[in-house]
Amino acid sequence: MNRTACITRVCCAILLGVSSLVPAELAAQTVATVGAAKVRVDDVSPRYEFVGRVEAMEAVDVRSRIDGFIDKRLFDEGTVVEAGQPLFLIDPRDLEIALTVTQAQLASAKATQTDAARRFQRNRALNQTVSRATLEESETALDTADAAVLSAEARVSQAKLNLSYSKISSPMKGRISAASLSAGSFVNASSPALARIVQMDPVRVVFSVSDRTVLDLRVAAGKISKEELAQRFQLSLRLSNGQQYKQGGRLSSSAMKSTSGLVRLPCVHSSPTPTFCSYRVSS
Repeated sequence: MNRTACITRVCCAILLGVSSLVPAELAAQTVATVGAAKVRVDDVSPRYEFVGRVEAMEAVDVRSRIDGFIDKRLFDEGTVVEAGQPLFLIDPRDLEIALTVTQAQLASAKATQTDAARRFQRNRALNQTVSRATLEESETALDTADAAVLSAEARVSQAKLNLSYSKISSPMKGRISAASLSAGSFVNASSPALARIVQMDPVRVVFSVSDRTVLDLRVAAGKISKEELAQRFQLSLRLSNGQQYKQGGRLSSSAMKSTSGLVRLPCVHSSPTPTFCSYRVSS
């Protein structure tokens, strides 16, 4: 018994000695560490991405309404033009001559009208001394003169309108393309468009999704209608360079078009400049 107790005491002494030789840093490393993170709230709603194309909501082809030769181009190609800004000038000399001719015809018609009115008034005053046939002839001549004046006034108005068409102005604000015809070219109403103007702000971003995807979106949102889908989901736009566009858009459900199993979805945005982009749709 004494021998066993002695062996036990010797082993404990050895273990205590070894334990005292362990460095303090190693002992510290063996202590378990616990990490902590701040709880935050994130949006984990489902998201869908589609590739879209930027289109102008309004586009106008600039054309000539009259026959004539282009005298001047009054804009810089590729720039933004304002509504009412002059773009082309058609040679107005023939139109000015036509206006002068119609004005002379109007003056002649008015002179004839004045003479016819004077004759009619005189014959009516001399009712007892002139025949009834003469009185009726003078009245008919006055009516004819009145009609001639109205016709001449219409021709003058048309000539003024044609003369105003010699200066072609921009119907809206937007970016204008290169001119298709240069100064000296002959144009008429059947000529190709002289230039094209596209609206820059706002624009329409169009992307196509399958009918099945639209149905999945409606079911995921609680079997809502297309109109409710357009109001329920939020749209964010990422440009072709990967940059997130700051301003959101609105989905136009009334303009949805379904062809060949695809639904064309137009969305209105303030003007992003790239042509292609990707859409993220989230509930």
